[in-house]
Amino acid sequence: MQFQEFSFPHPVLGVRDDILENQESSAALKVDFNYKKHIETKFLFNLKNQEIRQLINKKSAVFAVEIDCKKTFLRTCVTSTKPKIIHLLKKSDVKDKVEVNFLVLANQTINDYKNPQAHPDYRNSSFFLERGDVLAYLGKNEFFAEKNWRELKAVESFMEVQKGDHEEGGFYVDLNYRKIVIKLSKKEFELYRSNRLLNYKHFENLFHSAIALPSLAYAINALSRDRSNYEDKIWAQVLIKRAKEDDNIGMDMLNEPEKALNMAQIILEEPACRSFQSMHKIIDEREELDR
Repeated sequence: MQFQEFSFPHPVLGVRDDILENQESSAALKVDFNYKKHIETKFLFNLKNQEIRQLINKKSAVFAVEIDCKKTFLRTCVTSTKPKIIHLLKKSDVKDKVEVNFLVLANQTINDYKNPQAHPDYRNSSFFLERGDVLAYLGKNEFFAEKNWRELKAVESFMEVQKGDHEEGGFYVDLNYRKIVIKLSKKEFELYRSNRLLNYKHFENLFHSAIALPSLAYAINALSRDRSNYEDKIWAQVLIKRAKEDDNIGMDMLNEPEKALNMAQIILEEPACRSFQSMHKIIDEREELDR
């Protein structure tokens, strides 16, 4: 639910200016992946509104976390009267992006709800609330079921090679899928899938330089120019997360289309240099055989 856009029949903290605050309430998320079969999530609430805090102290209201994973259709709600909630998620239950909404919900019927900090439009009114009604929305957060972008940096995690419908004429890149899809011509694809290449230890470095680098730079450039058009794609979410968390990149680089090639080279760990090194090793191996 887009809580900021929803119209409630009663004042809700965090929705427009329903309830005015001198100090802003907030919530935070911490994720620990150091478990074999589970992901530990910690949800930390910092609630400033005294009226709602009193309701929680009386157990008339609870802190709540709505967890949603669209990829696996997981949707659950965890509640507590404590401002710190620890919840274990099975790794098998989540995949890709997991979204979180921070809420305070009525835990029982409240017959005469008023909030002294409510907007003047509500101030002289009282409201009947049922169990489950929203009292506060403290924002949203998200995380990836994979540990972090370092686990996602393998090219296969955000890029996929497919056989196109064209017989020959070069490859093209399609950004409208979950991953960046590289469409090779039928002729190129047969060469790409050759066992001679797949079993060749220098193939990866040469592939990164010749195919992956220009494709990734193209995708980053497109994302920099029109983020809203791609931000629902996993490849885009991985690149945004990488930019936020990698000190060598940063959001400034992602926001400048002319730096797309620089960012692609950082992500692929200097593919041109690795390709040249592979070429030297190929020559060395050939010279060794010729001796």
